[in-house]
Amino acid sequence: MRDYTGLGALAWAQFSVDEPGPDQRFFQRIIEQHAGPALDVGCGTGRLLIPYLLAGLEVEGIDPSAEMLALCRCKAAERGLIPQLYQQGMQQLDLPRCYYTIFIPCGTIQLVIDRDQVFEALRRLHAHLVPAGVLVLTVYNRWREMEDEQVGHWKLYARHPLPDGSVLAKHVRVQGRNLLEQTLAYEVRYRRVKARRVIEEQRCDAPERWYFKHEMELMLERVGFRTIRVTGDYTDEASRDNHHVLAFAAIK
Repeated sequence: MRDYTGLGALAWAQFSVDEPGPDQRFFQRIIEQHAGPALDVGCGTGRLLIPYLLAGLEVEGIDPSAEMLALCRCKAAERGLIPQLYQQGMQQLDLPRCYYTIFIPCGTIQLVIDRDQVFEALRRLHAHLVPAGVLVLTVYNRWREMEDEQVGHWKLYARHPLPDGSVLAKHVRVQGRNLLEQTLAYEVRYRRVKARRVIEEQRCDAPERWYFKHEMELMLERVGFRTIRVTGDYTDEASRDNHHVLAFAAIK
């Protein structure tokens, strides 16, 4: 899993602002259709969770990063909200209730590299759904981007000014790829710069696994899901080769 502590957590809070995006509307429709409590897996600093709470939806969140959850609580408190949050990874999911909807945005499942742990996560997610509940997870179509990604080349991902006058920047570079194992090795560099001087830096490795459509369908079936629908780019369209994001909706 990636390191979402220190500058990593701060960067996520700064770069993942609360403006509505296509994934926000996409997941919200599904939560509303299933009319019951929902769980945001990898909720981070509340980019999706907080708007859903403001819309009157019953949504709880989990994240392995204590710092991300602390930032989420602070952002929620500013809006008069007290969210129910748990510090857990999806592989260790053990909560006191079941949900009508569980959603995993931002390709978060791709950050679990070990395949046994992925299956363990899927089994635990299945167990935390009510009968006929839905798991919705997204994966990025990374193999479409590989030709454009130069190994060893730093690429600016985002930058944002901070209240103290410094600027927080995030750079990413591909360290390598393994086509057989379907993994990508990234390095992420966070830098806080003031007056052209780096005053703080944090680096972390960021491995990622990608999945093909039928592969993920078989994995979901293996842990007990039945009806599985795959759509593309946060629409109701059936997935196509040119879609950047695939969304799997699996019914328990």
